[in-house]
Amino acid sequence: MFTCVNCGIGDKNKTGLINCDACQGYLHLSCLGLSENEAKLTRSKSKAIKVVCNTCNANISQFKDMKALMTSFEAQFTTTINQLKENLQEQINELKNKASLVTPEKMEFEDIVQEFTERQKRKVNIIVYGHAESTSAINKEQRIEAENAEVKSILLTIKPDLQLTNSQVRRLGKYVETNTHPRPIRITLNNEEDVIGILRNARVLKSHDQFKHISLSSDRTPRQLAYYKTLKQQLFIRTANGEKNLSLKYQNGIPKIISNLN
Repeated sequence: MFTCVNCGIGDKNKTGLINCDACQGYLHLSCLGLSENEAKLTRSKSKAIKVVCNTCNANISQFKDMKALMTSFEAQFTTTINQLKENLQEQINELKNKASLVTPEKMEFEDIVQEFTERQKRKVNIIVYGHAESTSAINKEQRIEAENAEVKSILLTIKPDLQLTNSQVRRLGKYVETNTHPRPIRITLNNEEDVIGILRNARVLKSHDQFKHISLSSDRTPRQLAYYKTLKQQLFIRTANGEKNLSLKYQNGIPKIISNLN
């Protein structure tokens, strides 16, 4: 018998169960509010995503440590790159006092530099979701040309004075003719200010019938996506434990769990 440590209900097999990362006890996916696909994501190579039972959640600070690390990362890089190593060392020492992180200093430094570089590259990108792939084009070149024109029309609907001379448009992933879900589109603009302006006013698409199904987002790194998933899971656990009036919002470009009462 495999008993869920959250609800106490036992099952004869492991179907629909997942292990707590702390105590290795069994948990119902339904108790966690996770789908099968989300459960698979927690068992991927990303170490940022953890699943814990209610009891273990009260005794560990994994989620707080991750939040502090990512917040400090954003703060560190408001200064010049030449100050990075000194600032990073101070932050590592502080985190070690709080959570006894075991990541080697050299790897921590290299990882953060790599992450910073990747984020800088993606600052001029926008991801477009929900735009149907062209089916009328005869060949690949015509399909790309048609979609480029359509995507630029979307952006100009949001920001009519947008300069698109050097912009680049690319579908993400391999083209499959039978695929019913359109691949996301990555658009590279001239500068970060254009990206901010587009994302800030993207809601105007909802008033256009031909574009109301389109959604836009910034181009986030795998680490940013994993961190966002972790916060969503943390929000669920905290809500399940009785905390109320919590929501997930962006502050200065960083997702945070905040109290709506503040």
